[in-house]
Formats: sequence, C-alpha cells, structure tokens
Amino acid sequence: MELSILLAEQIFSLLLMVLTGYVVRKLNVVPKSGRKVLASIVLYVSAPCIVFDSFQIEYSSEKLFGLVVGFAAACIALAVFIWAASVCKKIFHLSASEQTSVTYANTGNMIIPLVNNILGSEYVLYTSPYNCTQTALLWIHAYNLITGNKNVQLKKILLNPNIIAMVAGLIFFLLGIQLPGPLHHTVTQLGSLIGPLSMLNVGFIMAEENLLDVFKGRKIWLVTILRLIILPMIMIFCVRLTGITFRFPQTKSVLLISLLAAAAPTASSIAQFAEIADNDAVPAGKINILSTLCCIITMPVVIMIYQVLC
Repeated sequence: MELSILLAEQIFSLLLMVLTGYVVRKLNVVPKSGRKVLASIVLYVSAPCIVFDSFQIEYSSEKLFGLVVGFAAACIALAVFIWAASVCKKIFHLSASEQTSVTYANTGNMIIPLVNNILGSEYVLYTSPYNCTQTALLWIHAYNLITGNKNVQLKKILLNPNIIAMVAGLIFFLLGIQLPGPLHHTVTQLGSLIGPLSMLNVGFIMAEENLLDVFKGRKIWLVTILRLIILPMIMIFCVRLTGITFRFPQTKSVLLISLLAAAAPTASSIAQFAEIADNDAVPAGKINILSTLCCIITMPVVIMIYQVLC
C-alpha cells in the first residue's frame, strides 16, 4: 500500500511536469520545434546515459540472475500482449496503430524515472530487459504493422542508442569496469534529466491537441483500458499462477519493475510511426495522451493488487 501511494505521488509529480510543458507551449514560450529538440535529447542523450549508468554497479550473481528473470518476463509478457492485441483487433476491429497501442508501453520515458525515484538508482538496472526487448519488437513488429513494411529494420535495432548503451553497460558490468569520477558524474547527471524532459515534451504534444477531443471516442477508451488495466492484470495472473515470487522471493522486485513497464501508458513511438506512415496518427496521439492522464489512477491500483496477490 505504501509503495502504491509513493507511486501515485511520483506519477502526479510527473504529470505536473506535463502540465508545465502544456502551459509553456500554449503561451508560445517554446516554439513547436522544441518538441523535436527535447525528443532528440531524451532519445540520444538522457535515456542511453541512465541505461548505461544503471550498470555501473558491482557485479554479483544475484544481479545477473535478476537480469535473466527480467528478460524472461519481458519476452513472455510481450508475446502474450502481442497475441492478446491481435485477438482484440479481430473482435473490436482495431486499426494497426490501435492494436500496437494496446501492446507497447512507454517503458523508457516514464518507467526509468519512476523506478529511479521509488526504488532507487540500483534498480534502474532491471528496467533494461523490458525496455530493450520492447525496443527490438517496436521495430520488428509495430513499425512493420503500421507502415506495411515487411522488412525487419535490423540496422535501426542494432544502432538504437538504448540498445548500444545496454550492451556497453552489460560489458562494463560483467568485466567490473567503472567509469572515472568526473565522467561517471556527467553520465549520471545527464541521465537524471530523462524524467523532466520527457514529461515536458508530452506537455508540448498535448498543447497541440484539443484536450476535450482526447476524451471522445469509444475505441480510444477501449484501447486505454486494455493497455492500462486488462494486460497488466493478465501479467499479474500469470505471475501468481507460476508462484515464482513465493519460490524465489528475490524475483519480486524485478517482476514488479516488469509490471510497472507493462502497466505504463502507450508508447509514444506508436504515434511517431503512425505519423511517418500517415496511418491514424491523430487517434494514436490521443490514446497516448489519455493513457498518460489515466495512469495516475491505474498504475498504483495495479501495483497494489500485485503486492497483495504476489
């Protein structure tokens, strides 16, 4: 219960940053081009820095085991989510952008700062498995589904800054290599910018939309409910069914982080892919905004249920 309250406070803090970005953009203090600037800084600087920095800890078999559990949980969860979203597509006649909005969450921009603030910087390490697995699937599955391009974007996957940061960080972690003081401090400080910059950018995006329109449309609400409630509950059910947290208590925190990722709002990448393909970009953007607004209620409730059942 205490963790759920802390989570709600942290999400509310992030949403206040979103509101700040919204007001600043509405007042035209920052030009529209500021969105791309902030997005580039987050993607190419802050996110890779915080991912790499999370591996700058002393090696232990326990941490390595946690990473293995995290990757296994991410692969299983995302496989189930892809299947569930494809079933929902047939039942509810979802578009490609709506289907992928159900599957993929905002694992980097929101989850990394949340884990850092709630559990501590040492746990950011365990955000990498879900984040990197999803990054690969976004380009293999979501991008191709939305654009209709059946060619796997292997180059974009391998050259993704977060993938590079994770691989480099893992090598440093396994070899026990630590960055020198000033360089480590620089990487840490740049990584700490991810929360404020990401949320300001969401506010900039929201400022371009009529907020009342965000709450209109049955499918927008349907996709949001599936993303924030139904799929996370499926994951909790699977964890409870296996009983892994009872047999291996040390996995509870790792799986909690995976659940946070699974319960997060829709990935902003979906709206970007849809914009590129000219394929339902507006609905995808509205789903992203609505799910971001609703998660302040749903995420703490989901985590509370996990703590009780698992």
